[in-house]
Amino acid sequence: MNSLNKKILAVVAVCVLAFVAYYGTYLPLQKSQSFIATIRAMGSVRSLEELERAFSAVLDIPSPIGHEELVRNMSTEIVSFVGRGGVAPAVEEELSKFVVRYFSPIITRGKGMSFEQDIYIVGTLQRMVYQHTGKKEYLDAAEQYFLQGLQLGPRRPQFLYALSDIYLIKQDVPRLKKITEQIHEQWPGDARASAILDAIKVVTSSVPKATK
Repeated sequence: MNSLNKKILAVVAVCVLAFVAYYGTYLPLQKSQSFIATIRAMGSVRSLEELERAFSAVLDIPSPIGHEELVRNMSTEIVSFVGRGGVAPAVEEELSKFVVRYFSPIITRGKGMSFEQDIYIVGTLQRMVYQHTGKKEYLDAAEQYFLQGLQLGPRRPQFLYALSDIYLIKQDVPRLKKITEQIHEQWPGDARASAILDAIKVVTSSVPKATK
C-alpha cells in the first residue's frame, strides 16, 4: 500500500471515529444530562405549557441512542405526577396527549428494548385519566394498549390484572371471566381472582334461564 492510500485510509478512519463519538457518545450524553436537569427543575415549573416546552426541548434533541429510554422516563414521571392526585382533569388530558405524541412512533414501530413496559406505561396513564374524567374514550384506549401488551406477553401479570380492572369497570362479564380464569390458573392462591369468579358464579346462577 502506497503512502497516499495510507493517508486516505487514516483520514477516513478519523472521520468514522469522530462520527461514532459524536452520535454514539456526545449526543446521547448531552440529551441525558439535559433530561436530568429538566427533572430537577420540575419544582419551579409554573404552567403546563412550560412543562411541555421543557420536556420537548430535551426529547427533540437529535440522538439515535437513548431516545426511547428518555421518553419512557419522562412518561413515568408524568404518570407518577398524575397518580399523586390534585391535578385538574383538563391538565391530565393534555399531559396524556403529550405522552402519546412522543410514544406513538415507538409503539407504531412495534419493538424496543422495553417495549412491553412502554405499552403498559401509556395504558396506565389512559386508565388514570379515565378515572378522573369519566370519559370512556380513555378507558377504551387503555384496554387496547393492555390487549396489545398481552399479545406480546400472554402471561404478564401487569396486563392481566389491568384488563381485569377494566372489564370490572365495564361490567363485561364474559371478558372479565376469561381474564380472571387465566389469573386464577396461573396463580391459584390469588384471593381477588377467586372472589371475582365466585361473584360471577352467583350472578350468572341467579339469572333466569330462557324458556323454550
